[in-house]
Amino acid sequence: MASSSCQPETILNSKTCDIQYCPDCGMIHLNMGSITVRMSEQHFANFAIDVSKGLFSMRQREQSVPSRMLM
Repeated sequence: MASSSCQPETILNSKTCDIQYCPDCGMIHLNMGSITVRMSEQHFANFAIDVSKGLFSMRQREQSVPSRMLM
């Protein structure tokens, strides 16, 4: 839980999300529109790896589909 002195610092600001780190609570705050997910640094690192693997799998799948099936 965020403490009363929790003051996250933005480490990435993009069109899809904001990623903030709070040195007070030691948590990553992942803001996506109206959704905020708070997680430990280790959980965030594992989450980033999982998202990368998912994107890789999706790209591999797209490449294996014959172009005539994409129409």
